[in-house]
Amino acid sequence: MEKKNECDIVQDLLLSYCDDTLSSSSKKLVEEHLKNCVNCQAKLKTIKDDIKQSHDDELKEIDYLKKIRRKTRVKSIVLAICIILAVLFAFYIYNFSIVNSIANRATKNLNYQNFYREAMTVSSNNSTSVVKTYYKDGKYKMVFETYSDEGKKVNMVKYATVGSDEYIVVYENNKEVTVYKGDVYKIFNSEDNIKFSPFVSDLTRFFVYRLSVPFMMSISSDTFDVGREYYVFKNRFSSNDNWEMWVDKESGLTVREISRNSTKSFYPGTNVTKSVSDTITSYSYEFNGVTDEDVAVPSFDGYIVTTIEDGNG
Repeated sequence: MEKKNECDIVQDLLLSYCDDTLSSSSKKLVEEHLKNCVNCQAKLKTIKDDIKQSHDDELKEIDYLKKIRRKTRVKSIVLAICIILAVLFAFYIYNFSIVNSIANRATKNLNYQNFYREAMTVSSNNSTSVVKTYYKDGKYKMVFETYSDEGKKVNMVKYATVGSDEYIVVYENNKEVTVYKGDVYKIFNSEDNIKFSPFVSDLTRFFVYRLSVPFMMSISSDTFDVGREYYVFKNRFSSNDNWEMWVDKESGLTVREISRNSTKSFYPGTNVTKSVSDTITSYSYEFNGVTDEDVAVPSFDGYIVTTIEDGNG
């Protein structure tokens, strides 16, 4: 076999030789020839260099595609996060507009100088406590009553004036009156305390609280009176989810507070649960209906009157 013909044959086999796909006899032929043929050695080097360059180019392309995919993935994640944040922000703004509207309406109603408020709490001991507040031009009266199967019982009546350093407590059943005097009682007689409406009063007083409520609480709509709608607030992060605050959409005032499963009773002498019940407090309001007679301090003739000043009798 002529050397030229052998070189042609070997060079035809070099690519397969580099790929390691030759038969053992062909591979031996190529290797024997390469030992003494400079031209074929140079050809083999060229082929190997081309293969290496091609491999390097392929790796660069793969690396480039990986970078593109990585950037695309990062952009997708960032976009998704931005969309989620935008939705959450829009949801927050929507809830904040509700809270802000409630605070503004409540502020208007709490500024009335003539109002009546009734707070009725149904407890688990087959009784209902009622607190009635009459307020007119800085003077107020609070009546504390209990209703049960035995009838109505007036526990006490309180009289005072906004900013005053005293208030009067009347115990009708015992015909006793206690007059409390001292600077500390100015706090009890502050207008904020008298006009307090659970939950919404904090919204009207503290703007930071108003900002936090849309984040901390879920807000939904519901109704338990025909023709009236209410916002229902619940603690978004509570695992028990047993507290609810109902706020009237029209007035912005709290009308219902519910603590679910808040009280338990047990069979005598055991720790076996007899009943589980909710504690529900309902609030109602009337404006411009309180008269001077409603808040006037009556005569205490025939009563035992005791005065306590700064905590000392």
